[in-house]
Amino acid sequence: MVNFYDLFNLSPEMPVAEMLPRLQAYRNWWVFRTNIPDRQRCRHAERMAALVEEAGVLLDDDRRAEYDRELARHSAPPSSSAPALATTVEDSAPHLLESAWGLMHKARFAEAADVADRAVRLSRADAAALAVRGYAHWQQRRLDKAARDHKAALERDPANPLLHHDLGWILWEQGESDRALETVRQAAQLAPDTPFYTASLGVLFRLRGDLDKAIQLLEEAHSHAPSLRSIENELALAYNQKGLSRFYYNPDDGLRYCLSKRSANEACCWFKKALRFEDKLFPDLHQEIYLHLDIAERMKNRKFVGHRGLLLGGILVSFLALIIWPISGIVLGLATGVYALRTTVPYWKLNRQMFPNAREPWQEE
Repeated sequence: MVNFYDLFNLSPEMPVAEMLPRLQAYRNWWVFRTNIPDRQRCRHAERMAALVEEAGVLLDDDRRAEYDRELARHSAPPSSSAPALATTVEDSAPHLLESAWGLMHKARFAEAADVADRAVRLSRADAAALAVRGYAHWQQRRLDKAARDHKAALERDPANPLLHHDLGWILWEQGESDRALETVRQAAQLAPDTPFYTASLGVLFRLRGDLDKAIQLLEEAHSHAPSLRSIENELALAYNQKGLSRFYYNPDDGLRYCLSKRSANEACCWFKKALRFEDKLFPDLHQEIYLHLDIAERMKNRKFVGHRGLLLGGILVSFLALIIWPISGIVLGLATGVYALRTTVPYWKLNRQMFPNAREPWQEE
């Protein structure tokens, strides 16, 4: 029985509201990797994407309670999960690597790493064996070992774009964003006819917050592979975040506002671009973009009053009213002040929970 908590780095006490965006991110990532130009990694990505869908059982309280009971009954020490593979004369590095991939398809990464380690020793540190062992370490979040194996594999096969790509993502998870971008860029340069690497570089730029560069790369990849749903979803995510960037984030109250009609119009344009792929978007992403578009449309249709013009006009009217009739001046001054407060404060307050994928404080330019 697969332990979804360990597999996707989730806590059994984690509430559904926090678990949902994490599972969505895992799902998006693994579906995107189903287009990777490597048969074994593609199969593994398909299996992991299926497991993310199965992990949806954790999002329902009743099903989650039943799953927890079954998991407790099936839990056993790791050593008893499967018998160790004995070394035989017939064993060879290719056979062991195939076995390692079979274990990874079953989400048994620790065993896969052990089998791949034997393949490394038999093959005298062949690049393919090092890459598989590094990939198994990566799935266990043993990033230092994964990076070391991928670097060693690249020393033996420096022209392999897949090794550059995977190393780049490992570096990204280690927090080395600059080196990660450069490494994945090398993969895209080594395989310019493979849109997957260009799109993957665009995803990194999107995660970094450089949305213009991300959109440029993802649009380029989409032009070369217009039928790939995963690239369309990534492009829609970038368009969606670009629309969110037209909202102003106030760190004091954690709310988002739209302060001008121009910003609302620009946000609407980006959300509509994201919905060009409406029929192919993941349901949760589709719903999220529609929610953002609805809010931006309502902002756009309201009347925005410039606070400087309002203030100057209010002072002038109040001054003239004071000359003509003091009481009317006081009344108009109070009315102008109240109206100024209501119109200069953003019209539509957006709760942080409405944007679970907006992790950064998007600032209005």
